[in-house]
Amino acid sequence: MRVGAFVDVGNVFEVFGDFEAVDLRYSIGLSGLWVSPLGPLSVSVALPLNDEDDDDVQNFQFNVGSFF
Repeated sequence: MRVGAFVDVGNVFEVFGDFEAVDLRYSIGLSGLWVSPLGPLSVSVALPLNDEDDDDVQNFQFNVGSFF
C-alpha cells in the first residue's frame, strides 16, 4: 500500500504559440495505491486551485488495472 500527495500543473493549447503561463491550471491532491491480489487499485482525490467555469473538473478518480 502506498499513499502520496501531489501538485499538478497543466493545460492544453491548440497552437504552441498560444501558450501563456497565466492560462495554466493548478491542483493539489492525495492518492492511494494498493497492489491487491486482483491487480493494482488506485484512488485519487484532487482540489483545483484556479479552475474556470467552463473547465471539466474531476475531483475523484478510481482506477483498476496493470502498471505500464
